[in-house]
Amino acid sequence: MLLRRSWGVGLLLMGATVQLTTGCGDSTAPPPKAVIESINLREVGDAYRTYVLAKKAPPKKVADIREYEAGYPMAFAGLKAGELEVFWGGELLQPEAVVPDVKSDTILAFESKVPKEGGYVLLTNREIKKLTPEEFKAAPKAAEASSSTGVAKSTR
Repeated sequence: MLLRRSWGVGLLLMGATVQLTTGCGDSTAPPPKAVIESINLREVGDAYRTYVLAKKAPPKKVADIREYEAGYPMAFAGLKAGELEVFWGGELLQPEAVVPDVKSDTILAFESKVPKEGGYVLLTNREIKKLTPEEFKAAPKAAEASSSTGVAKSTR
């Protein structure tokens, strides 16, 4: 009798454990593609903001924010690989605010593919937005371009 009761309690506990560990949804589901594609840009915005808050001026080149590389590895991976471009020296809106409450359509940084294929951009209010090549071309940029193509290179 004791053996049967122990066996029943064991099965009950095992069932409860399985129920608790599986939960209601699939916890191994990958994040949406938009989240993955925009993480690098979000980190660029965070590193840019960190610099602005510390130095009270926008960075003029990638070397200016290099001291923050350990905190924003995805941003620097994208910059080093040439996947991201930044309009260095552009003004960041409300850098002291965790979440700025101002609208902007001015581009601060973008995926390198955006001018030809479309993709994600970082606006000066740190919002991430997906643009077509036409929308990108028409959108205001945060700083004057430093190259003949109209694109400020991130590695300068």
